[in-house]
Amino acid sequence: MSVFGKKWGLGQKLEGFKADCRGGIAIMMGISFPVILLGVGGAIDYTSSVNLTQKAQRAMDSTVLSLSRQDLSSINVQVEGRRIFESILVGQGIDMAPTDVQFVSDGTSVRGTGLVSSRTFFLNAIGLDTVQGRVESEAVPAVDQPIEIALVLDVSGSMDWDINGVVGGSPRRIDILKNSVNLMFDTLEDTLPPTINLSASLVPYATSVNLRNVPSSAISAVSVNGLAKPPSFVNIFATERTPLASGPVYSVTDASPIGDPIQFITPGNLIANTPTGPLALPATNPLLQPLSNNIPAIRSAVAGLTPAGATAGHLGMIWGLHTLSEDWASIWPQAPLSSDDANKFVVMLTDGQFNTTMSLGGAVNFTGGLSNIAAYDYFDQSCEVARNNGYTIYLIALGSGAGASQLSNCVGSSGQLFTPATASELDEAFEGIARRIGEHRLTG
Repeated sequence: MSVFGKKWGLGQKLEGFKADCRGGIAIMMGISFPVILLGVGGAIDYTSSVNLTQKAQRAMDSTVLSLSRQDLSSINVQVEGRRIFESILVGQGIDMAPTDVQFVSDGTSVRGTGLVSSRTFFLNAIGLDTVQGRVESEAVPAVDQPIEIALVLDVSGSMDWDINGVVGGSPRRIDILKNSVNLMFDTLEDTLPPTINLSASLVPYATSVNLRNVPSSAISAVSVNGLAKPPSFVNIFATERTPLASGPVYSVTDASPIGDPIQFITPGNLIANTPTGPLALPATNPLLQPLSNNIPAIRSAVAGLTPAGATAGHLGMIWGLHTLSEDWASIWPQAPLSSDDANKFVVMLTDGQFNTTMSLGGAVNFTGGLSNIAAYDYFDQSCEVARNNGYTIYLIALGSGAGASQLSNCVGSSGQLFTPATASELDEAFEGIARRIGEHRLTG
């Protein structure tokens, strides 16, 4: 490039800047650099403050819940609340003493407020030594109703990977999940008043849902391929319940199977159209566990989960609903209560996008790829059934490949979608769910 008859390279331009006695470049750099540094540093200080405030908010939630379980007439709520709050903060590694901490009670509910300050490293250059965050929470008296939870957990082959998706990595996603579920039950035990009855079901899903534990009266006499129902000790697998099936158009229902039994498929059936050829249903997928108030047995079943197969999350969701449905009361060993008589929750985790359908349109099919429109349509309709039944839905999309955007419409206004990317974030998700379930009375 020629400028006034000369050719200028980068080195010549820099030499020109150095030789410029007017100092304009140096002045501009001298002015702009501190501004840029302050902007970047301010963002770092702000992020640090947000993280600190979130930890303090969880501590405040735990504090008011702890206070609400005590005899409020026999304690000094302010003194005891401050002691608990500060103890939890210390346990979380927060060394900044909270200020303006207040705990009040009307004899039944407890409210806590406070300010936490985060030291700045960059903004103190302009005189801002700390950034303050406000935390507040209120616990109101528990509704003495039973709680029923459907645990719908992904046990597909990718749950054998580590949290970053490394095959053969450690710890495995399935093991991290087991720890997180145990943390949820531990938190519920600490949170729930002893008068509240807690029940849970377990619906492990992969290529399908293993229905061997489902009472025979709910299952069709023949499979979707016309095979006779095998003995009760043989694994059989769920297909979509589509009484109005016609291609991708179907009616998702949670109605009683009496008079409209559930169809199934046997392990020997092959699923066509996979990217690598025919895929057989895993013959050893973990069994569905019906609703039970024997929580140690549910914990034990979770501990025994093993990963294998593809991902049919829509089947996991609908069978989670079946285990909670009062219309199935005559089917299950422990009859689910009505939504008026119990608080009902679906807690579902997936680490991959749904890629398998079993009988939509009359065909058994593994679609492969990153999405399955029919599966997600079925899932969305199942979520709508759950919300219409009054169930609260908590979804956990583990990792970037879990298709969080395709799950977001499911939870509605009462539930929540979590997107953890680390083991500690998964623990926080399950612990947070437990707080919301166990104290369905934490108001803000």
